[in-house]
Amino acid sequence: MYKKHLFFFVILWLLVGLLLEQKSAFAQEKTLKKKPKIGLVLSGGGARGFAHIGVIKVLEEQGIDVDIIGGTSMGAVVGGLYAMGYTIQEIEEIAVSQEWGSVLNDAIDRKNLGVFEKFDNEIHILSLSIINKKISIPAGLVYGQNVTNLLTKLTGPVYQTQNFKDLNKPFLCMATDLLSGTAIKLDTGNLATAIRASMSVPSAFVPAEYGPYYLVDGGLINNFPAEEVRDMGADVLIGIDIQTPLFKQDEITNLVEVLSQSIFLNAEDVFNENTAQIDLLIKPEIAPYTAMDFNRADSLILRGERKAREMIPQIQAFMDSIGITPSVSIKKYNAFPDLDMIYVDNVIINGNEKVTDRYLLSVLNIDENGQISTHELNNKINHLYGTKLFHTINYSLDYADDGKTTIIINVLEASKFSLNVGAHYNDYAKAGLLLNLTGRNFGAPNGRLSVDLVLGKVDRLTVQYVIDNGFKPGVGGLINIFNQHGFVYDEDGKKMISYDMAVFSHKGFGLITYKNIALFQLGYELESNRIQPGVSIIDFDKLNNLSGNLYAQVLYDTYDRVYLPMKGYRLFAKATIGGGENTDIQENAQGGYYYPKEEFSYSTIDLFGSWVIPISKHFVLKPEIYYRKNFGNGIPITKTAYFGGFSNTYISSYLPFPGYEFMQLSGHTAFYPQLTIRHHLWESHFLSFQGRFLSLDLVLDNPIKENEFYYGWEVKYTYYSLIGPISVSMAEAYPRKALVFDFSLGFWF
Repeated sequence: MYKKHLFFFVILWLLVGLLLEQKSAFAQEKTLKKKPKIGLVLSGGGARGFAHIGVIKVLEEQGIDVDIIGGTSMGAVVGGLYAMGYTIQEIEEIAVSQEWGSVLNDAIDRKNLGVFEKFDNEIHILSLSIINKKISIPAGLVYGQNVTNLLTKLTGPVYQTQNFKDLNKPFLCMATDLLSGTAIKLDTGNLATAIRASMSVPSAFVPAEYGPYYLVDGGLINNFPAEEVRDMGADVLIGIDIQTPLFKQDEITNLVEVLSQSIFLNAEDVFNENTAQIDLLIKPEIAPYTAMDFNRADSLILRGERKAREMIPQIQAFMDSIGITPSVSIKKYNAFPDLDMIYVDNVIINGNEKVTDRYLLSVLNIDENGQISTHELNNKINHLYGTKLFHTINYSLDYADDGKTTIIINVLEASKFSLNVGAHYNDYAKAGLLLNLTGRNFGAPNGRLSVDLVLGKVDRLTVQYVIDNGFKPGVGGLINIFNQHGFVYDEDGKKMISYDMAVFSHKGFGLITYKNIALFQLGYELESNRIQPGVSIIDFDKLNNLSGNLYAQVLYDTYDRVYLPMKGYRLFAKATIGGGENTDIQENAQGGYYYPKEEFSYSTIDLFGSWVIPISKHFVLKPEIYYRKNFGNGIPITKTAYFGGFSNTYISSYLPFPGYEFMQLSGHTAFYPQLTIRHHLWESHFLSFQGRFLSLDLVLDNPIKENEFYYGWEVKYTYYSLIGPISVSMAEAYPRKALVFDFSLGFWF
């Protein structure tokens, strides 16, 4: 009887076990069916990649939470941030808030430029390195400094993650090795460097060094890494294709389109193979936007969102096929805290040969076994980049197995010498060409040599050498030679004398600079002026003027740019005392002229102030005021304050006053306020309205009508182009009442 019960018990136990096992297997099968791993594949396509953001927003709304991400180029940027744990809303904010023009062209924020670099940073439209006495052409238009800095900042919170599979969502991106011509999958190492390599469009960006590879944009071979994402474990794939399609024959009309077609033609077969593996393909309709429309991020995001909403039925059908219900909510990740302070155990500097470790560490002020904030570190990196001693300087963080953090400073030094070119045109000076040779860290630490040669109607040769030691005293010297055509007018504004003035001047000075915004100089100046008569009503011989002076000056400059500043202010003050010998023109009793030599002494005060006041997103107000006062007797014409015309000149005491002829107005005392209202119309287009008032040699005891007062207005349209501002102006001044026009191209130099 006992054996019989035992037998039934064993049978019952087996049956229950089998039923439980079958139920467990069924549950596992059901779970697998409900929760397959979803891979997201993001193609490259430049600015068109912003459309990825709009599509992902809609996918999240529909309850799709992807598990694995792979991308190329701009797809690597969006995908990498999404894989880290940024919400799609945060990524959208990043995309629309960036000044992409500055990020992509390696522009240096003016506040990070040294004082002497500020003076000529904007006027050079072409800059080439000189290496081994030969002009060197770089491997790309830009080195990617600002892009790398931005990516380093954004990926900083996951610096401890060296395997991209360990991110919030496993991630990979694709690049192309320029040495072997093969596609390289990047899924380990430094995330910022990997993304930078994936988006390195050939000829636009200098290739990125990544281990043994020399990497350019992954889109050259694999612009849609579906197979790689599936190999990482994805069961189903969602693909977003934003790449620029190949041109048809009638669409290839210029060199750029030929080059683009040639670059991406070889990747077409791989792209088609990868597209065949996609289970849900979303292809936003992006035309007419192009890969270069980075300033259209908001519109491109909307294009992606619009296409995804049109495909909601297909998205829901895809979800049904893999068992996802629309009610599933996406978890809002907080994958990482804000990275604020970095605790530093070691500092390693790579790539420097001419610039010493000591100099770099003194500027960075990083202490081993100390700490530094990421904000402070980024600011100091930007400051070093502003010295123009480096093509790139960036940092990465290495987290070792023993828990220690090493800051690795990677630098690519610029050549000591560079050749720079500028060009301009205006109605007075006509066409001008600037050739500049600049040497940095030349002659002495912090030494800077600048040689300008200007060819045109107004020629100039300037040689300047300074040793800028910051708040510690430095020294400098300058030689300036130029010729200037001018006129002397009678009381009615009629030209009486036409002359050419050849000027040679030399300065020597001590200097102190402060935080790239302030400059103090104390020095001397020697000057020789030779005036050669031209066509004149008065016939006169050559006039000579020799002078010397001592001067002190201070400059405080926080403009965000020299031309069309949108914020900041500029203050300038100079006091001069000197004397010299002047050849004058005197009329004798017989109506002829003689030229006595006279000694003179003089002193001068110059004051200038300008403030840019933003009054809305698109409007700024710019009040400015200039005051000059000459003291002394027998002051020559070379020390007189001059006004008139649209154009600048090399005479330091001259300022434009449109509506009057060039240098038509003059005096020994000048009070000159101006007020500008500027409207930023769109992108690089500006419209300015300016009112001005000028008082010359004001005598307070005289009745107002006996003093010299001038006033006027000007309307100017400006397009800020790659070669500088292109401006068309219309102005009128009173009491002359002559409507005048002007056209100018490029920066004045």
